[in-house]
Amino acid sequence: MAPFKRGETIYALPWLSDSTVVGYRADIFDKAGYAKFPDTFEALQEAAKKIHTRQTAGFATQDNLHWIFPNWLLSYGGGFFANPPTDLTPTCDTPEAIRAAELFTTMLSAYSPRGGIKLDASIAEAIMQQGKAACYLDGMGNTQHIIDPKKTSLGDRMAFTNTPSGPKGHFPQLAVHGYFINKASKNKHAGWEFIKWAASKDVMLGAALDQGHLACTRASVLDNPEVRRKFTWRGSDLAALHLAVMKRADAGYMVYRTVPQFPPIGDRVIIAMTAIASGQTNVADGMKSLQKDARDILEKAGVKMQGQG
Repeated sequence: MAPFKRGETIYALPWLSDSTVVGYRADIFDKAGYAKFPDTFEALQEAAKKIHTRQTAGFATQDNLHWIFPNWLLSYGGGFFANPPTDLTPTCDTPEAIRAAELFTTMLSAYSPRGGIKLDASIAEAIMQQGKAACYLDGMGNTQHIIDPKKTSLGDRMAFTNTPSGPKGHFPQLAVHGYFINKASKNKHAGWEFIKWAASKDVMLGAALDQGHLACTRASVLDNPEVRRKFTWRGSDLAALHLAVMKRADAGYMVYRTVPQFPPIGDRVIIAMTAIASGQTNVADGMKSLQKDARDILEKAGVKMQGQG
């Protein structure tokens, strides 16, 4: 609910919440000496270095990098803004942000599949399904498809777990989508009736059980015994993983995504990460450029920042 509330006023009801998790080849990590998936991003990088070959990449993710990079950024004590939503001074070139970008872009440049800097989610899923990568970090809505029995024979070798942590803790990402009624609507009553139905427990439970839609927004659905059984795979309880991320995000660290100016800044994050990972610029310069562009975007929007009169 948090992204759709200001004070006690509710502006929308959530119907989807996507949480970042990892799907991985348990057999590959076990062969490399890892009885469980690495707990930290630095340990993951070491594992990827051991695992990566031309045939099997050590790491894969999708190209929506402003959604993936924050898993590293926040875990290393960085952020996009000083204290959102009250202080939107950009903080993209701090030592913490630069360290996070260094580690993240190394995963993209050194241990991803060919073209791994820009992989559509469906392609990243297919790479895992074909056995061409050892792990896939993305939202639950995408990651769960890597074990689709219609598309892979490797599902029994895969497992799921939380994203790794950094020195400052564990900051899995949560993206929430909601239904709202436009104030200009001439059919507000009908709109409200639809939203009540679409966001109801019965509809979400049916979507999970009948359509495989696990990225739902209701704890009662994720705690449902039938849902837990359906989405437990080789000991990995996907519903519990998703619910744990929703509870973790309740700490408030996802508020940066509710800043109105974040979408254009997010586009610049993708450009910066791509430029660094492809060797067009070094990490420090790439993050300084991102910082300047973020500041320009905020200034044009009339946002007051530190250092301004």
